[in-house]
Amino acid sequence: MSFKKIFIFLFIVGCMNTSYSQSRKDIVERLSWVNIEAISLAIEDMASASNFDEAVAKSNLKYIHDNLKSTISELKSNPNNDDALEVAKQILAKKRAILLSNPVLDMDKIVATRFTLGDQARTAFTNKMCMPFSNYMGLIDVPHSGYNAEICELYSLKDTQPKRRTIFKPKAGEGLADLQMHWDADRIMFAMPRPMVLDAFYNQEYPSWHIYEIGVDGENLKLVSDINEPDLEFADPCYLPDGRVLFTTNIGYNGIPCEHGERIIMNLAIYDPKDKSMRKITFDQDGNWSPTVLLNGRIMYTRWEYTDLTHYFTRIVMHANPDGTETKALYGSGSFWPTSVYDMQQLPNNNNRFVGIVSGHHGVPRSGKLILFDPSKGRKEADGVVQEIPFKDRKVEPVIKDRLVDGVWPQFSRPFPLNDKYFVVTCKPHKDALWGIYLVDVFDNMTLVVESEGDGYLTPIPVKKRKMPASIPDRIVKGDKEASVFIQDIYQGEGLRGVPRGTVKKLRLFAYEYVYLKSPSDFDALGVQSGWDLKRVLGEVDVESDGSAIFKVPANTPISIQPLDEDGNAIQWMRSWFTAMPGEFVSCIGCHEDQNMIPIPKRTIASAKKPAKITPPKGGVRPFDYELEIQPLLDRNCVSCHGGDNELLD
Repeated sequence: MSFKKIFIFLFIVGCMNTSYSQSRKDIVERLSWVNIEAISLAIEDMASASNFDEAVAKSNLKYIHDNLKSTISELKSNPNNDDALEVAKQILAKKRAILLSNPVLDMDKIVATRFTLGDQARTAFTNKMCMPFSNYMGLIDVPHSGYNAEICELYSLKDTQPKRRTIFKPKAGEGLADLQMHWDADRIMFAMPRPMVLDAFYNQEYPSWHIYEIGVDGENLKLVSDINEPDLEFADPCYLPDGRVLFTTNIGYNGIPCEHGERIIMNLAIYDPKDKSMRKITFDQDGNWSPTVLLNGRIMYTRWEYTDLTHYFTRIVMHANPDGTETKALYGSGSFWPTSVYDMQQLPNNNNRFVGIVSGHHGVPRSGKLILFDPSKGRKEADGVVQEIPFKDRKVEPVIKDRLVDGVWPQFSRPFPLNDKYFVVTCKPHKDALWGIYLVDVFDNMTLVVESEGDGYLTPIPVKKRKMPASIPDRIVKGDKEASVFIQDIYQGEGLRGVPRGTVKKLRLFAYEYVYLKSPSDFDALGVQSGWDLKRVLGEVDVESDGSAIFKVPANTPISIQPLDEDGNAIQWMRSWFTAMPGEFVSCIGCHEDQNMIPIPKRTIASAKKPAKITPPKGGVRPFDYELEIQPLLDRNCVSCHGGDNELLD
């Protein structure tokens, strides 16, 4: 045998041994997740369904109960015990048979993206599967090509190895991202690069992210974001009940401040495929992500804020009407934990609760802990946490940390609730595991549905019709350049807690001017942990003696507020912003009131008046900066003694 043949033979044997060793390690690791109490609770829960065979499930559970401890002990003392390994395989098979017989899996089909990762499959994170390689980035910063990916349908889920059918595979290695299925379960939207002519002079083609749709049967591929603007890109598609589409886009041409505008910011826009009209509905300093429609027709999404805040801990869950009106914080406003929340999905039978992925700022990208939230319990830190999956009895501590989930296992991404207790989710259960699709539940069970060596699976969605949410009609007034704001009582809420009534005489209104693409960021001059955005002072409005106020603001403009005392001193600072849509009437109870407060309408002084116009500052609307605000004070009060050649300087 030649040296070359010997080398090839040894290489193949080595690969086989590595695969065998890895398989054995996976089995032992997966065995550690077998929880008899959790399986019992799931059986008890599933027993109420008529199409669940409780007797078979209990028989399988008995086998698990009789063999689990001894098998774990055998494998600990002798990892190469083949007999114990075979029993371990039987335990895992019987656990899988119990939990995959769950009636919520009666559709027996899941759509997902599959990425061929080769020898990186066990070491890769989600950024290798066409996801951002940092949590502060959007899809627009993700490479457009270089993937071996497909949208696939997985079926016969209860078989040992589910079957797979390709729905769509790009021809030239293009990326696939952000799958969303229509409520009718017959079509899928996703993001994929599209070649476009960027510059006619250079005749240069530039691939840009766009939104596509395809039938679950693999037919009728079409471009959804059919917008003739070569420098616009689109991601995060979301079906709306009225036939329109929500997505994120770079239409604001803003960049992330800490990157000198090198990283592009995506905000939400609403698009009508019928007439190809698009309207931006968020005007935020940094990115929006993960839009989804709630059962009541409102949308939920993540908003990242940098403005005058701690920069790492401000990815806030927001909700709004699809037209951008009535935008409010849902979870995390004024909170240091969670550092980030992504991929939120409302539970289908509980209007208050949602599931989401808690992650960090730097570090592990777009994966992390799987957490159930209930904002009716609380909206800050861990006050609204119901439980972590799969650790129902472990208290969630609101740890303030940048790299919050580095070294944390299991890692989850892109959950989808089957009901309020069971979820399919992308999961990497331990450091050396594959990214597979798992069935998890509130009882602490984690059950592998599908994985394949060399591959990674992302964004599992059941192929099952769902009830379509309510459709909320638009409330904007097209063409209107202004909106109205009514504050019932500015002293209500934590913002002015302890401030004596009558102290606030006026409100100073200012707008933020965000960093544009490729622009030097303001933090170079202002300080790394200071406010990074220029502030344009719009002027002032009166506050009535009872704390009420009513006034006009420019629409589609991020507005922030400072309450002022009689000397014009700021008492508090709104370290965030609100944006009113054209013709909208924005109202609030008070200053950062608890969103769980029930507003009690009452007659106020302002409610009997028409909205006041903003009184602009001297010299008109202008930035708040050192030369205009501070230097004149020094010139007037200090320079006469401490300027030029005055001897007092010596």
